Order: sequence, then structure tokens, then C-alpha cells
Amino acid sequence: MKTSPEPTAKDLMKSPIVTLNVETPLREAVQILSDHEISGALVNDHRGQPVGVVSLLDIVTFMAGLD
Repeated sequence: MKTSPEPTAKDLMKSPIVTLNVETPLREAVQILSDHEISGALVNDHRGQPVGVVSLLDIVTFMAGLD
């Protein structure tokens, strides 16, 4: 019996890439993540360069004052 290769990130990723701007308000970020049924997004600066990632867990932790 042939074993299947281990799944990769490509097997689970969503496309196209959903990005947020560093100035995106948290309420809007949550709406965007929800609309796209994703748990995180790339964050770009004013030049469109990626500077980080934000996740729903990051937002919930911040809103709960647990950070």
C-alpha cells in the first residue's frame, strides 16, 4: 500500500491573499476575517509592504486585556 505524502500549507491555504493595512480598525479587521472565513491576515504598511500578521486570537486577546 502506497502512503500519501504529508499535507502541506498549500493544501490548506486560502487564495487570493487577504491583507489588512496597519491603519485598519480592529472592528473592520474582524469583519474582513469573518467575511473571508479566515482566522488571520497579512498586514501591509502604507507602501503595501508586508510588516506582520494579525489573527482572530490576537484580536480577542487584546480586547480581553490579556496581552
